[in-house]
Amino acid sequence: MNEYLKNLLDYCKDIAIRYDEISKLLMAPEISIDVRLYRRLQSELNSKKEIVDLYKKINEELEFISFYEKDLSNASIKEKTQIQYELDKLNEDILTQQNLLIKLINKTFNEISRFYIELTIDSKSNSQFGLSILKDIYINFIKLNNGIAVIENKDEHFIKINCTCDGVFELLKSEVGLHKLIDQNKTTIIKMIIYPNRDNKYFVSLDDIKIETYHSSGAGGQNVNKVETAIRAIHIPTKITVTCQDERSQLKNKQRALEKLYAKIQEYYKEQDIKKMQNDKKEMSFNKNLNIRLYNVDKDEVIDNKIGDKTIFSLNEIKKGNLDKILVLNK
Repeated sequence: MNEYLKNLLDYCKDIAIRYDEISKLLMAPEISIDVRLYRRLQSELNSKKEIVDLYKKINEELEFISFYEKDLSNASIKEKTQIQYELDKLNEDILTQQNLLIKLINKTFNEISRFYIELTIDSKSNSQFGLSILKDIYINFIKLNNGIAVIENKDEHFIKINCTCDGVFELLKSEVGLHKLIDQNKTTIIKMIIYPNRDNKYFVSLDDIKIETYHSSGAGGQNVNKVETAIRAIHIPTKITVTCQDERSQLKNKQRALEKLYAKIQEYYKEQDIKKMQNDKKEMSFNKNLNIRLYNVDKDEVIDNKIGDKTIFSLNEIKKGNLDKILVLNK
């Protein structure tokens, strides 16, 4: 198995694990009575089904390949020809399945489920007490929505939270701005920004790759020099090109060329990701001076500036992550 396929299957393994977790959750009585949560989990399950099915199929074919390769060493010349034919068929089929899998995964990259939340105490504050309150609100909100929130960076004035959660990014964008917290004579103003975590693995579709064959040069026997076994692989969108003529087999050269090409494309897009993430962060920062919400600790009150003071929420409830009512009204 080449390194690219291994990375692809490792990525899908996590999706398959999550798929199994959701399947078990949907059978739990406490989930079935929560209609909103049940629908959200069912939707997530449906979005992963095709990926998981293909992942399992590729793994089955890899088991067949392993079985045939063990037989190859003890086979007769006639049997080796037949086994090699079956191996070539399986390898070609895996390439086709891999391409379908990539297309399905790339669809999900447009749905932002991985993102950062940054909380920074404003210089106008006379206290630092409110940072942990906002941190708890967002982490608990992510967890209530079946997501994962991990503090990646933290000091007295700043917290960066790495989040993975489906379906909440667009809602949380309305939180970008200034959050004011009051407790007796202490006032803390906190800037909140949110932006996508674009540190994704990019899996390239074979539809975007042009394969050319040519005669290999140098030593390697008559077959290598007479048959077009060498491969040139070109990624059409980026024009990245690699060649491979190391093997006597055209199929093996193709696999090696694709592996090298995928590595170069991954590096290219990673550089692009860093630039995009910096731009996303900068764009979100333009709204940081917008007053979003007032949290009064003494009175256990939360007043949202977009909704107005006619609707007052309980801070203790909001701290548990129950932001849905506010976020829905802000849509």
